[in-house]
Amino acid sequence: MVFEERAFSVTDAPDSLPSFMKQRLRWSFGMMQTAWKHRRAAKTARGVGYFSIPDLWVTGILLGLLAPVADAVFLNALVRTGFSLAQGEPLLAGDASLLIVVGWTALPLIDLIVLLVAFGFERREQLSLALLLPFQRLVYRPLLYITIYRAVGRALAGRIAGWGKLVRFTRIQMPER
Repeated sequence: MVFEERAFSVTDAPDSLPSFMKQRLRWSFGMMQTAWKHRRAAKTARGVGYFSIPDLWVTGILLGLLAPVADAVFLNALVRTGFSLAQGEPLLAGDASLLIVVGWTALPLIDLIVLLVAFGFERREQLSLALLLPFQRLVYRPLLYITIYRAVGRALAGRIAGWGKLVRFTRIQMPER
């Protein structure tokens, strides 16, 4: 039997913000549906129950719900630290606002380290893509939060997320190795 080699697409990327938001809503709602459907696995299946289902709830939903609160705490600490500096007050090592600002600032640095390590493994990627990291932090993440809030709101209201059909204009092909 002879198999024909075919190029297959890895993903269909949405070409507009509304398409992106619909896709992310489907994904977030789908994660919640999957976690809910398999919720009893926590008692019966070791790997899935102990790791996968809690991971869906914690990293897929809970952290997305809490992230805007963490961002608000950071902004408050940043303003308080700024006012302290403007008034000539010394920055104290134990000051909660300073610790929050330093801790929150460490997260993008960790993102950058992970990004550089990943680029080290994928030699084909252009390092200039690292310039998109601030965009990811300031634009992409809040859009994800919005979709998680929308998905949770729909679930709590008992409304199903319409899967619809994604209109595909382009395909991203997997690079040949």
